[in-house]
Amino acid sequence: MTSNKRGPGLWKFNNSLLLDDEFVSLTETSYSAISEKFCELDDKQLKWEMIKMELRGLIIQYAKRKTRKSRDYLVSLEQRLAETEAFINNSNEGDGNLETKLTLQEQLKKESQYLYDKRDEGAMFRSKLRWTELGEKPTRYFFNMEAKNFNQKTITELETSEGVKITGHKQLLQEIENFYQNLYHSEYAGSHKLFADFVHSLQLPRLSDDDKEI
Repeated sequence: MTSNKRGPGLWKFNNSLLLDDEFVSLTETSYSAISEKFCELDDKQLKWEMIKMELRGLIIQYAKRKTRKSRDYLVSLEQRLAETEAFINNSNEGDGNLETKLTLQEQLKKESQYLYDKRDEGAMFRSKLRWTELGEKPTRYFFNMEAKNFNQKTITELETSEGVKITGHKQLLQEIENFYQNLYHSEYAGSHKLFADFVHSLQLPRLSDDDKEI
């Protein structure tokens, strides 16, 4: 198992957000505002790409907030459930609040299970598996598949141009950065005199005096 720090990875749109009325309303409102922002762009393809870029950032932020909110709420549910079960375990049959606590316990269990099921759906989505047997809930399997997919895409070792093998996370990132900097680095090997001579010899059309007045 790799010990490298996990980054944000490749973003994929989770289409379950389309069932979220708040998300749909936010997207529709934002699309109009974003379209207006780039209304002066004549290139339709560029305009569409800019709109998608803006929407992508908005969707990612919304999804993060929703996930964080759901996670915090699940923690709160588990805490309430633990407190309710502790009350039930310490109560006797004659306690007037026992029936109410038993009903609350059942409600909290159902709500917690629903949130866990939604989390499991996310694991199945991220694990890139398109099937699951009816009635089964192979939670650990899908979470393991998600981790496996991450490990398969992670670079754990590189060999430098000097033949040295590196494995450290920071060293790997630095080596990758250096590689692409060198790959796309350009050097001008000519001289300004050669360029000036080349331009001077060109027979370029010139505007006439009459054309200049137009």
